[in-house]
Amino acid sequence: MVPERTERMLQIIRVNTSDIGIGVWSIAPEDSLALLMASIARHGLLQPVVLRPTGYGGRYMLVCGGRRLEACRRLGMKQIDAVLVEADAHEAIAISMEAHHTARSVHFLEEAEAIRGHGGMRLSRCSALSDAFFARRLRLLDMGQRVCGAVRRAGMGMGQAEPLLMISGEARRLEAAMLIAQRELTPWQARRLICGGRRSRRLHITGADGKTALAAAKEALYSICAELTEAGCDAAVGIHAEADEMTVRMTVRTKAAAQPVQPQEQGRKRRRRIEMDKQDECRRDTDE
Repeated sequence: MVPERTERMLQIIRVNTSDIGIGVWSIAPEDSLALLMASIARHGLLQPVVLRPTGYGGRYMLVCGGRRLEACRRLGMKQIDAVLVEADAHEAIAISMEAHHTARSVHFLEEAEAIRGHGGMRLSRCSALSDAFFARRLRLLDMGQRVCGAVRRAGMGMGQAEPLLMISGEARRLEAAMLIAQRELTPWQARRLICGGRRSRRLHITGADGKTALAAAKEALYSICAELTEAGCDAAVGIHAEADEMTVRMTVRTKAAAQPVQPQEQGRKRRRRIEMDKQDECRRDTDE
């Protein structure tokens, strides 16, 4: 049954960021807004926040767009555009929750096809996204059409699909993809399945410039660090940049030297890793 449609008059206003209250929503201090801030700084606020009037001296309460509002504030923007809706506190919460739960994340292979069809790596010149973001997605199209189709149908994430590039031959890749999907392997388990426990990494940086190559190398180092942590080692990567020189250091304490990892703690780290993989693959790259 189609619900009855409600005609609502929307008003676009220019509002001071200091006149907006966040209500029940808050932005955690550790929430990374760097990419969103870079996007707004480059292109402007393309999607206005949604507000409702409070009735107290020209102040407003946030309905949708908390991350956008916080990014604008950190950029020092005193005024922004906003959509004003007439809603009470209960309806505002309902609108906000519906906005979050009806938002559709774009599949990484859809992103890859869009990048390839509209200029490829040249898109990075007019985007706040890194070169590695575009290169990583374009590489996945090398899996082959049948493998890409299987990855989509199985609902595999980017971290699960990337190890397939280490396999030669589309038929073998397809077989491995089906195995990863059937066993519901995590990205780390998928890499272990294909690499067979090897510590070597193949960096796909052929023809890449220095910036892209460096991003790929750092990504591989962090991946190795995560695997060592999963295995019970205490691993950390340190990067120090000075002038035109960069020093990268990986510190690893083996199981013998490190404190024993309790099963409960190891399970917690594994769940956190899975959740981080899921967030990295499924959420939007910006809140716009």
